[in-house]
Amino acid sequence: MRPVIEMISRVAPSDANVLITGENGTGKGLVAQALHALSPRASRTMDEGTLFMDEIANIPLAQQAKLLRVIETGDFERVGSSKTLHANVRIISATNSNLQDEVAAGRFRQDLLFRLNTIQIALPPLRDRREDIMLLANSFLRQHTQRYRKQISGFNETAREVATAPFPRKRSRARSCDRTSRAHGARSTNKKKAVADRPAGSDPIVSATC
Repeated sequence: MRPVIEMISRVAPSDANVLITGENGTGKGLVAQALHALSPRASRTMDEGTLFMDEIANIPLAQQAKLLRVIETGDFERVGSSKTLHANVRIISATNSNLQDEVAAGRFRQDLLFRLNTIQIALPPLRDRREDIMLLANSFLRQHTQRYRKQISGFNETAREVATAPFPRKRSRARSCDRTSRAHGARSTNKKKAVADRPAGSDPIVSATC
């Protein structure tokens, strides 16, 4: 990941649009956050900030034309309004699809790809960077605990075994644990004890079945 980190440091201060590519769960959203945080736009208002568009390949063709106009001119209209507004934003987009293949299949505009892909940051898959798995897992855990307002400080040893399990078993177990942790967060109320301090098997997020 060192080349990726170095590229983030070089690219972040610029105003260039960035396309982040990589498989699901590789941390594309975290890279986008870092690019914004290290840029001059981090302290600006929304109309002069950073626009992050995840899963850019899923935008319908009709919407792609409108997005292209925003990128080229900064002009847009709110839904239901004919008044033209202007925004000066930097666009960071992400996808797990091969956009060149999408262009060849007629599902994505070549001119839009050209505008989005000023600089591309390609994230290697997690199977090639196992040292990053727990870093990402802890980041996702913080996001979920904030969203569900739970106080869970970390993973116990059973959960950390997911990070060392071979692929593809690792991926399926990680997804299972993520779904279980979110479901448990939605069901439980005000459980303040950290996962690291709970006995193995006492909580769905750390049980051997996840």
